[in-house]
Amino acid sequence: MNPNYQGQGYGKYMLIEASEIAAKLGKRRIDLHTWGGNLKAMPLYKRTGYNWVPNTRVLMESHIPGIIGCPMFSDFFAQHDWYDSLKIDIKQEMDDIVEDEIGVFKYHFEGENGDSLDVTIDREAKGICGFSLTMNGKTISASIRPRTHIGYIGIGKYPVDLKILNNNGETVSYSVQVKSGDGLMAHLDGAPSGQIEDAGWVNLDGFYEVTSNAVHLDREIIPDDKIATQAEWNLTIDNKTMSLFSGLIPTDAVTISLGPDFSSISPGEIGTIGVSLRNNTKDAIRGEAVLTPPLGRRISVQRIRFTLKPDETFETPLDIHTSKEENGVIVPIKISVHIDQEGKTVFAKRATMNIPIIGSTGAVAYKAVNDFFVIENENIRVLLNGILPHVIRRIRNKNLEIPHSGWSLLPEIGYPFPRGGSEWERKKFDVSYVNNQKYAEVKLTGESEERPGLFMTISYRIYAGREDLEIITKLENSGTQAYENLGIKIGGWLPFMGQILYLPLDEKIYKLDNVNWFGGRQLPKDPNRYHESWAASELSYGRGVLGFIWHEEGISDIRIMRQWNLPRVEYKLPNLDPGSSTELPLMRLMVSQGDWRKVRSLWARLNGKTLPIHVPPVMQSDLEIGFVHVGADSKAPLMPTIMANRGKSTKVEFRANVLQNEPVSCEVRISLPEGFHVDGKREIEFSVEKTGCDDPIIHPLNVTVENGSSWIARDGEILLRFTNRVERRPLIGLIYDTSVETKRTNEKIGTRTLHTVHSGSYRMGVSPDYRGSLVHFGEKGKESLFMDTFPETKPFIWNDKHYSGFNPRLIGMTAWDWLTGLQKEEWSIREKDVGQWTGYELESRFKHANGLKGILFKVQYLLLKGTPLVYVRLAAENRSGTWKEFRLGFHGVPKPGGVPQSQIHGVVNHQRILYEPTPSDNSFYIDPEEGWSAYKEPESGLILGFVSTTKTSPTLEYENSGDKGQWATIDDRRRLSANDSTSLSGYILQAEQVEDVEALKNMASDLE
Repeated sequence: MNPNYQGQGYGKYMLIEASEIAAKLGKRRIDLHTWGGNLKAMPLYKRTGYNWVPNTRVLMESHIPGIIGCPMFSDFFAQHDWYDSLKIDIKQEMDDIVEDEIGVFKYHFEGENGDSLDVTIDREAKGICGFSLTMNGKTISASIRPRTHIGYIGIGKYPVDLKILNNNGETVSYSVQVKSGDGLMAHLDGAPSGQIEDAGWVNLDGFYEVTSNAVHLDREIIPDDKIATQAEWNLTIDNKTMSLFSGLIPTDAVTISLGPDFSSISPGEIGTIGVSLRNNTKDAIRGEAVLTPPLGRRISVQRIRFTLKPDETFETPLDIHTSKEENGVIVPIKISVHIDQEGKTVFAKRATMNIPIIGSTGAVAYKAVNDFFVIENENIRVLLNGILPHVIRRIRNKNLEIPHSGWSLLPEIGYPFPRGGSEWERKKFDVSYVNNQKYAEVKLTGESEERPGLFMTISYRIYAGREDLEIITKLENSGTQAYENLGIKIGGWLPFMGQILYLPLDEKIYKLDNVNWFGGRQLPKDPNRYHESWAASELSYGRGVLGFIWHEEGISDIRIMRQWNLPRVEYKLPNLDPGSSTELPLMRLMVSQGDWRKVRSLWARLNGKTLPIHVPPVMQSDLEIGFVHVGADSKAPLMPTIMANRGKSTKVEFRANVLQNEPVSCEVRISLPEGFHVDGKREIEFSVEKTGCDDPIIHPLNVTVENGSSWIARDGEILLRFTNRVERRPLIGLIYDTSVETKRTNEKIGTRTLHTVHSGSYRMGVSPDYRGSLVHFGEKGKESLFMDTFPETKPFIWNDKHYSGFNPRLIGMTAWDWLTGLQKEEWSIREKDVGQWTGYELESRFKHANGLKGILFKVQYLLLKGTPLVYVRLAAENRSGTWKEFRLGFHGVPKPGGVPQSQIHGVVNHQRILYEPTPSDNSFYIDPEEGWSAYKEPESGLILGFVSTTKTSPTLEYENSGDKGQWATIDDRRRLSANDSTSLSGYILQAEQVEDVEALKNMASDLE
């Protein structure tokens, strides 16, 4: 209902109209689904005749159509409006009315002059089971009641009473006919017709029998299923005819189960399985269960005698012998249960216990004793409902603790797709099983009622040794007419409480972990935006990943959520002429111990793709915030810091890219760090009417900074108040200074050339002759922050030679001696300036280093003018013509204050650490998501900081080499095909506080 029209009665009139239309169409009932907290609508639903079915979330049933459409009540409703005369006590609770052990719904209508109508609905049979009608002082009433609502399958007779009372002032005639439903036999004793005098009554006895073909129904598990085991009693009183309905819940007298529920045996084992028998009746029972194995199969028990009290369970162990050669085999053990009753044996239950034998290369599909369809291998198990609808109810990785129960992945045919439920949810499919050496499969086949002759076959398939489920749909037109404009949709819900969603969108990999982000309308529905056809939801504490892979061909719409909902995928299908067919692999569902990379790897393997592992994917978040220079390209890297030139006006743009498919409005407030101003103010505010995937926020700023401010400030904040979320981000300020003297010098020191850039108080020295290293870094006139032996190379620790400063680290993966050839490579050097950054770029095509020949390497060292912040980047281009695999990066020995060992600050295993080194050797990696470490010399307080921009793999390593020194390393493993390229970047800085290093952990990976 449009909010502009709420509260004006339109909803009520629509519900009234719906009931009257349904009555004219001969319908007995309308179902409505809502939720218990719908405090506004629930009273309206109840006031218009809806009842909350007990133990459901929340199914409401209105039996008004069957009541106002009943011929017996036509005179009453001709004189009295049904809505005005309906009297109901409205409560925000379930309508759980039980009369004589029978669940019912009650309706009471009051008209003028004492006219009234009371109608009772049998809650199981979903129809009128009794009424009392008074008009003009005359009353007629009738009711049909079984003594219980429970009927045990194949056992017993259940009395039922039909009672008619006549207070009509004269004799009336009656006749009764009964029609049995599926699984129920109804019998009537006594005359089916006759007359009843005034103030008289007639009571007709009968009984029900639940036949052996009825299907057991557990109301605790399935509270809203409609039973077929019901009878329709056609009642005629003085030429007015109506139907009364009554039914029984079909229940097994004895339930057979296994312990565990879905037991499997490894090849070569003697597997022990618990066989349980439970008494569901209200009386003590005795009997025998007979177990019959396949010919030649050894089991330990074949006959089980039992005596069970009501609700009591008896379990006995059953040993099954297997051989090592068996794999992907089903052992069907037949079990029949007989109960002793009144001196004779009565058959109660027959079932087949299918026990799978599964090894590492096996997969099986079978029907379980509890009526689930099961597909499993050694890694995963998938359960499909044996009752309607045949949806997936549970999926489990056997190596994880958590089974995931849901309601999902039953395809439906449409275009347009029905909004009120699918015919396939009501379809009783033909079920078959496929078991071979490669895979196991459950196949469901059914014919469409809406499109006669159109058959759909759904295959749920699990391959041996894998962790994914494949869903394939085949459509066949066996009719005489062509079907056009066909589509197929698949989706559902599964409570996998993923905290992080990964997906490939717009040529980027998005890592969506913000608590404000939930998916749905925030993500684009256009499948062309997804450059790879997968998504992965991870539990944040590393207990598993739920992955989805969809078919790219024909896909027209996709909707993805982070939690609960599975992706909803729609496909457009080709037209189907008579005799033609089409097959489509709809989706794969993976449940694994791994992470999102495992899902992506399966997608690549299935689609014949080679993943670009030479470049670790850059993780994009749902909200990217940063600053660029005015006029920068839309794809320019966003700096998470605001950078300004000391003493001058700096024009920048604030930009925010939000992953929001349907645009929302946003209010922005930027609280600038200390020393920063825009138009003389430290705080600015502005509004944006709409922002989303295609509408980024772009706002120009003219920034100035105070002269006395430190080069880094950490006290700013960005506040974005969207329509659907509020986001706060800390704002770091960096102040560079182009007014300070910046000069370059070149000098020959020994046999080596040193190129130095001086900017203000800081210097950075680079030598191409020294293996392309940054040999000096720090304040002018003070020791370098790294160990310094330049221009010499002296032995350092037994297994290496040390080079001054921060050195390129290049190692061929197959090379044992990687260092010797490296000394022979020649590097060229050129000056390099990128905006406010100044420094050098060095280049070398390797000819001597083992495993690296033919690769062109480029190294950048760029100093932010007037600051102690250096950007380092090492790029590699494979010009060898063959695949190359290697490690690349930088390493050096920090020595702030000339002291060989420093305290180490960082984040390891999700914990902030302060590591105090000892003379013992040690090493560890910094968490890649944090990617920063600070080396603090305790006496002087000097801090040397490192930041890695690669956040998808551990690249920042600390290593302690006794009491001789410490290594700081930024490196990663890469693999390049011919003509491919890759890069690795980071930052080094001298800082006053450890928090300054941490504040820069999200710096951009590329300056250009």
